[in-house]
Parts: sequence; structure tokens; C-alpha cells
Amino acid sequence: MIDRLNPILSINYNGYSTIESPQNIVDSPYPYAHNFNWKQSLSQTTSRLSHYASFAILSGSMSRGNTSKRVCVYDTSVLRVQNIVAGEDFIVCLSHEGHCFITLSEDDPRFENWRSGMGLESDNPDQFQLIQKTLEDPIEQVFGHTYCVLLTRKGDVYVYTEKDGWNGKIDRNEYFDGEKIIHVGLGNEHALFVSESGKVFGYGSNSSTQLACLDRWYSELKFVRIDVSHISDKICKAYATYNTSFLLTETGALYACGDSTYAANGLTSLGSPYQCHKFTQVPISEKVEDVSPGLFFVAVKTVDNKYYVFGYNNFSQFGKTSTLYEKIDGPHLLDSFSPFSNIDRIECGGYNSIIVTKDKKVFIAGWAIDSPFYPRVSDKYNLLDLDSLLRECTRGHISLNNNTSLRATMGRYFSVIFTIPNSKFTRNFKRSHILCDISIITHSFSSPENDNQFIPSFMIDPTSFFE
Repeated sequence: MIDRLNPILSINYNGYSTIESPQNIVDSPYPYAHNFNWKQSLSQTTSRLSHYASFAILSGSMSRGNTSKRVCVYDTSVLRVQNIVAGEDFIVCLSHEGHCFITLSEDDPRFENWRSGMGLESDNPDQFQLIQKTLEDPIEQVFGHTYCVLLTRKGDVYVYTEKDGWNGKIDRNEYFDGEKIIHVGLGNEHALFVSESGKVFGYGSNSSTQLACLDRWYSELKFVRIDVSHISDKICKAYATYNTSFLLTETGALYACGDSTYAANGLTSLGSPYQCHKFTQVPISEKVEDVSPGLFFVAVKTVDNKYYVFGYNNFSQFGKTSTLYEKIDGPHLLDSFSPFSNIDRIECGGYNSIIVTKDKKVFIAGWAIDSPFYPRVSDKYNLLDLDSLLRECTRGHISLNNNTSLRATMGRYFSVIFTIPNSKFTRNFKRSHILCDISIITHSFSSPENDNQFIPSFMIDPTSFFE
């Protein structure tokens, strides 16, 4: 079994320059590292990839100081990746078999505990390594921010925190009333856990009442049951920004609490106080389907495929219009991008947001970090024509196609653009049996149309039908 994945291309750099490409490759200048030839380097290292390989491209810095910038390209098809989740300074790949592979920032000492608890052997920041614990019980969901949380198919919860020493399985009988956790929301120093029955548990910092508690700055018991008795509908999901929290009900109602300094709780248009200590419904009239939280800004998708945004927009994280200011008070329709109907998903990171469209185009807005794929034009969503760029740079070895879906995920200073197979076919090699041996022999012949044609013949060994 594969226990680690190295990039097919890894380049460290400082600074940036504009790519020298034909105008039809990109519709505006994009930053690329000045000290390497992007096209030549990438095309020379991808000759072994198939035309339908799944890929992931990491761009930016996984360091909290926004240093050690790099570009890494991975052939993720060998891992059968079904999802990739970015934390603030780490990335987790989840395979169809339920195994997790992680790569960590190299300059953060807290990850030494993670490496020990996860059974990692290397500190190579470019290398994805198998989390050994995920072999014991396959993982169903992955969540990441400053914490990393893994939910197994059996209902166990693995929590890896930044400061408090949690570094493995959490006893759900002791901390979650014996209930199965189905969804997690992660902030900077707090976490929300939603159980199968709709109960909500909180962990970590309550400095901005993001755990809906007035009497405790930090949770004394580490895990606390949050009072949501005033919410009549069943809660199914949780989300969080740096110091705000969100709960989504099965009926599509969104509730929030926590700090309102940056308007990131979506409640400032209601005239809420500085800190909202009780989960209050966010004023969105339509049913909410999903939430994408960034550092201090949030995008909300409705079932009608509309997108509302609120929070800090100081780096034009959502672009700027006559109605989208540096601070967006309360939910506001995203009018800096159209049409809504073409948006497949929005992902928010530290200081940027990425839009992936249904026709497999990528747009990014926000801070112009000096990294490939980040915007150079402020106040708007910048198009990255990924299909043309991949075709030009890799000579067709990496390409977008109908067999894969395009996704994105973001950390604080980096982004990951990746594809996953559309097929959900699962192989079970443990129960595979040899049915027969087939030999293929080719016979060449000449014809006026083609002097190099071949006719294949098949030879089957009948004795191999039985073990």
C-alpha cells in the first residue's frame, strides 16, 4: 500500500513576475515565480502521467509568516482521492478507502506532537504521508483549521489541537453523551461538534462568546454542551470563522453567535452588540444550503443557488462594487460576479476567495499574494484559465476532462486546486480472485492505407478460472 506521495514538481521561490504567455492563455497578467521556467519545468516532470490523471496544485505558503512560498504539483490518482481539505497550515487528502494523507508546515514546532500521534515518519513539508490511525477505522469526513478533526465511519472522533494536547481519539461517551458526531465547525481556537440527534458541543476558546457562554472565558471542562433549546429545528451542520460560530438546521435556517467586530457573524445589520452570546438567526429569507467561512468573512449558498456574503472585505476578498464595501454588514448578495447560475462552489481562505464554475473555470479575488494563481487585479475576481494553462504548460499530460470534477480549498496563505474522479466505483482487492490469464499477441500486416496496422489475438488459459 502507498504510504506517502511526493510531488512530481516542487519549486521554492521568492518574488514573482508576470507569465509570458499568449493572451489567449490568460485574460490578464498573473504572478509567476521569476526564478524558474514554469512551462519547461512542469512539462519535463509530467511525462509519466496519464491524460486522465487526477491532480492537485498547491500554490503559496503554508508558513504562518507567509514565507517559504512554493508550487507543488501532485498526481493524486494513485491515492484515489475523494476530497482534499486545507487547514491554516496543513493539507489532508481523503481517499475513497477512508485513508488520510497529510502534509504539514515544516517550521511549526507544534506539529511534532501531531507527527507522533498520527504515526508520521518524515517532516518533509512537500510530502503527503499516511496517517496510520486511519488504517484502523476508515475516515468518513475531514475538517481543518488550526485544529484537525477526523470522523470515522464507526463514529469515532480524532482531534488534533494546537495547544491543549489533544492528539488522538476522543471518548465520545465522556465528552459527547455517547452520541455519534456527524459534522464539525472549526475556528481559530474553538470547535463545534454536531451529533446525529442535533445536539451541539463546544470546545476551546470562548473569548468572544463564540461558544454561546457568558460565564466562562475558556471552557473549564474543555467540552461543553451548548444550549440550543431555543432552536426548534434539528441542527445538522456547524461552521466557524476565526471567532464566530454558525449552526445550520435541516430546514435551511442559519444561526450565528460570537464576535461582530468584523461583521463576520452576519448579525450586525440587526444592531447586535459587540459580542453575540446566543445563537441568533442570520437574516437570510431563503433556505441556506451551505456555508464557506474564511478568516473574517463568510459566503452563504442558498438552495436557489444564490450567494450571500458578509464580513471583512478589506482585501476585496469578494471583490468590490458600489454596494460591497470594506466591511459588509449583514448578508449581501454577491454582485461582483455573475451569473450565479454558473457558480459551482465558493471557497474562502485567509484573505482570498475562489470561485469554481460549472464549466471548470477558476476565479480568485482578494489579497495579491506573490504566488502563482493569486490575483494581480484588485477589486475584482480574476480569471485563471486553468484548462488552457495546463494544456500549454504540461503538453497535455495534465488536463481537465469530463471524468473529473474541479475543486478548490484554501489555507491562510495558500490555495489548492484539484480534481477528483466522477466515478464512485470502489475496488475491494482483499476479495479479488483470478478468473483467467489473458495473453495478447499482435500480428502486423501491410495495407495501402496503413503500413503499421496490428490485429490483436487473445489466448485464454482455461485452467486459471479456478484457484
